[in-house]
Amino acid sequence: MLAATLINVYGNKFGFRSTKEVSDSLDVWVVAASFVFTIWMVIYGFQISMIVLSFVFKDNWITYIGPAYICLSAANIAWLLFFSFELIHLSYLAVVAMWIPLAIIYYQLQIYYFTAPVIKMWAYNVPFSLYFGWVTCAWFLNYYATKDVPNEMIGRNFLLTLPIILVSTVYLLLMFNDVVFAIAIIWGLSGIFIESLRREKETPIKQQQISLITTGSLIGICIVAVIACIMVLINVFGAA
Repeated sequence: MLAATLINVYGNKFGFRSTKEVSDSLDVWVVAASFVFTIWMVIYGFQISMIVLSFVFKDNWITYIGPAYICLSAANIAWLLFFSFELIHLSYLAVVAMWIPLAIIYYQLQIYYFTAPVIKMWAYNVPFSLYFGWVTCAWFLNYYATKDVPNEMIGRNFLLTLPIILVSTVYLLLMFNDVVFAIAIIWGLSGIFIESLRREKETPIKQQQISLITTGSLIGICIVAVIACIMVLINVFGAA
């Protein structure tokens, strides 16, 4: 994880391009605004704090997720390198390789720390909820970066694939009350929405497709935000 952080922060000095720079350079119609990629610094910050707090708490969480965490870290480094050099199809495989161990870690920690004190939930569950949510968005974005979907069909395809993310988010909200995962999804969809608005002054075909992307991402944001707010209210007033 430290290596991934160093590549993100100091990669430019060694010829690596940041995820923001590569994303801006790709002629992709489903793309997030540059600001959303700052979430990586938050994710890595949470990961470092989690490791530090594990020594403070003298907790043995690593025994539950150790092998998966090693696979996750290796896949993360591979994804950064592949994406930096615009090996987009390989980066897509790498992000899938990140998502699988993340799903395993997420589930194990949710079960193990679901009834833990709030401070331990913040120490362990929150970092991986944010990480898992953002990698889910990254998977979605990386899929379109491969350009395997014809441009004239990309808006319709976006509307067809978006429910996969929405259903997954709603499921985790209902199962684990995971608002942090939902926030990561809202963050990613907001980036797509804002960038799509910016790009609407394009050719007629492209404008039509981008309008579908803009509309779909806005609807997705609203659905996730409303359900997340409802879950927060239920938890607040249910505990009162």
